[in-house]
Amino acid sequence: MQITNEWKAPGNSAILGRNQYVALNLSANSAKSKKPLSPYQKPCKHMSEAIVVDGTERGRIAKVCAEPNCRVHFADRRAPNPAQTAKEREQRRKDLERQKVEATVRHRTLAEVLKRIGAPLDRADLALVASALLNKLEPLRRELLARRHKLIEGPASEVTHPQVQQGIARLLWQPDEGALSKLLIEVVLLECTDRAPTSDPDVLIATAKRHRVDVDKLRKAVEQEFTAKRAKQEAKQTKAAKKAEERDRHAVEKRIHDARLPRMKTLEEFDFNQAPQIPAAKIRELAEGGYIGRAEPVVLMGECGTGKTHLATGLCVAACRQKRRVRFTTAANLVNELVEAQQHNGVRRVLARWMRYDVIALDEVGYVPLAEIGAEFLFQVIAERAERASMIVTTNLPFSEWTQVFPNPRLCKALLDRITDRAHIIETGTDSYRFRRTLEVRNKKKVARSGGSVVVTASATT
Repeated sequence: MQITNEWKAPGNSAILGRNQYVALNLSANSAKSKKPLSPYQKPCKHMSEAIVVDGTERGRIAKVCAEPNCRVHFADRRAPNPAQTAKEREQRRKDLERQKVEATVRHRTLAEVLKRIGAPLDRADLALVASALLNKLEPLRRELLARRHKLIEGPASEVTHPQVQQGIARLLWQPDEGALSKLLIEVVLLECTDRAPTSDPDVLIATAKRHRVDVDKLRKAVEQEFTAKRAKQEAKQTKAAKKAEERDRHAVEKRIHDARLPRMKTLEEFDFNQAPQIPAAKIRELAEGGYIGRAEPVVLMGECGTGKTHLATGLCVAACRQKRRVRFTTAANLVNELVEAQQHNGVRRVLARWMRYDVIALDEVGYVPLAEIGAEFLFQVIAERAERASMIVTTNLPFSEWTQVFPNPRLCKALLDRITDRAHIIETGTDSYRFRRTLEVRNKKKVARSGGSVVVTASATT
């Protein structure tokens, strides 16, 4: 278990940091202790008894909570700010890249130093010293040395200890004194390559200056390599993002095409100032698509020309942009399709196809009275989608007058019960925008004929 750096030990004990580890102690001895818990040891479902296995507190039993989102111990923790998180991530990337640049520069400095090493000792003495130094190297340093000389390959998880030892043994069988001298210097300076200098002066840099290695030139070359590599990665990411954006655009276009909308109209084009009775905030909330996941119906009720079809089409377009399967139709067309399917014994197949849509927009319910068979088919579609999938219904009749369209009162009541269950009912009013627009255009023409000059601009909202 890794302990987060927010956890604090009780009393005056040392604080367990992020890089310290504990082993779980499943015994119940410490649980019987009567020592009161500190504020940082309040019991929670994430609490675990553990034995510290590292540092000065090794062997001590501690109660720890390693869950960063625990409300008991970290109740004051706020939700992460996306902008701040992105900024911290970018800073970590820059720090990591700076460390990589520094490590690469130091490795190349070591390589340049090795090119200038002579052979002051004979081969036997050099081999003896090299063997002693290699035996004192840490296992990871030995593996790094073998990789520098390309004696082992593959990921670290696949490299075994005998392979590393065989590679190191091959290093000791160098043909001449010069190669062994370079190996000695490499082993001594290898500790200085992967970490920042801890002494003043830096041993690696001092050795490089003695052998006239231009470290600044190496640094500039490494920085240019990393800059080019980063630019290549950014270009690759940009290209991938463009491809993903293109795929999303084509997917949305296909969804809109398959929806068979009567006209391409969006909610952004709807002028809510011309229809103040329509709740704009509610429409924008529906456009987010939450009602689709909850399988809630939407009923748009109002007279002709009040924007019902425009709003229904706009909601369909918003659902298509969310990669939802949408289909727009009128009540009469849906009934006709089912009647034709009945003649070919395909009603069940057609009903199954209509069930596959995430959203169905049923326009003009109530405009044309339906025969009994048509009302039954419409009821089947609505009943099968109830509490399973969303539906948008537009009607010009209040619910009390639906018996004019559905002659069977029991069927009409059952239909209304399913449509209005958890439904978002929006009344668009009685004032026709199309009629009002026609009057405005006519009045402007009269003004123009009387000598005035008027520019007429109008956009439909239904």
